[in-house]
Amino acid sequence: MSVERFDIVEETVRVPHEPEPLSGVFAYPLVGLPDRAALIVGPHPLMGGRPENNVVRAVGRGLAECGLATLRFRFAGEGATPEVMEQFWQTGRAPDDPGRALDAAAARVWLADECPGRLVLVGYSFGASLLADLLDASVDAAVLIGPTLAQHDFRRLASSGVPKLVIAADNDFATPLRVTKAWACSARGVVKLVVVPAAEHFYRGQEERIVEEIIEWLPQ
Repeated sequence: MSVERFDIVEETVRVPHEPEPLSGVFAYPLVGLPDRAALIVGPHPLMGGRPENNVVRAVGRGLAECGLATLRFRFAGEGATPEVMEQFWQTGRAPDDPGRALDAAAARVWLADECPGRLVLVGYSFGASLLADLLDASVDAAVLIGPTLAQHDFRRLASSGVPKLVIAADNDFATPLRVTKAWACSARGVVKLVVVPAAEHFYRGQEERIVEEIIEWLPQ
């Protein structure tokens, strides 16, 4: 499918939050007013979850070039002790993860204020586990890229009727492909599963493919 591409503007923004604002990157087409926005929730900060992450940046810029307004943000409290890192590598979790859900909620409020209307939620890796808390009537699609189904609870998202695109690597160390396929088959509503061959959890070299899959799938 051929999609018109636009020049974009990228602004560094501050998202109100306590105890300190979050930094983010707000991207949008240079011409025209987007009627749809996308919030990109990145990987765990202990696994490179920041606006500059290769997948997060590519999706934020790519969707903006295709006519959406996008926000990608930096989680608060990215530091970690050796004990926290050991726990994270064993379980995929860290003690302040509940605070990261609050970070995502603050970013979602900011984006809704800037771009009222239809919203797409995009979660990559750990970020996909936070999407269920962000759902409301304005969300018309959810995109899960490499969701950490083996480490986090995705039952609430599975029970939601929001259309879902699941993008999985064929060799993902975080979640075996069989687990992702089983979740996609059991989830409620319209679910499309895309398996990216010759890929792994970091999707290096597959960033443009991911953007194309999202744009092609997004409900009109």
